[in-house]
Amino acid sequence: MRLIVMPLIIVGVALWLPMMHGRDSDAQSDRVRLFLTQVLEEIARDPASTSNAFKGSEPILVEAFRTRLGNSVGKLLTPVPRIDVRVGDFGTGSLGDATHTALAYYEGGEQIAVRVIARSNEPNVLLVGVFAPTVGEFAPSVTDSAGVR
Repeated sequence: MRLIVMPLIIVGVALWLPMMHGRDSDAQSDRVRLFLTQVLEEIARDPASTSNAFKGSEPILVEAFRTRLGNSVGKLLTPVPRIDVRVGDFGTGSLGDATHTALAYYEGGEQIAVRVIARSNEPNVLLVGVFAPTVGEFAPSVTDSAGVR
């Protein structure tokens, strides 16, 4: 009996672990998307906004993000922010320490890519990079009108 049950338990755990990791990764991607949507909406209302949204992040990165976004706010064609979140760290200046890379912009505005760390055991989303994406860095993805994949 033990010869049958133990391998089944091992196989079950081996299948369960990646499934749980995938769920956490999806949950963190949704968390990053919601967080960035809130930040973009706040900056669109008040480009000089000084909220503590990126608490714990390097101030120079937060200022670079706000400046880039503030420069494009005047060109808005729609008030709906577009956010495309990808798992992993890639793009210009990538060091491999981010958990997610996201493209954040308003229709008609400058596209800004950010690298963030979002982990389920940490309350804050940390900004670890801001860059202007190149054409190949974010392949087109299927999105709905709210920018959700």
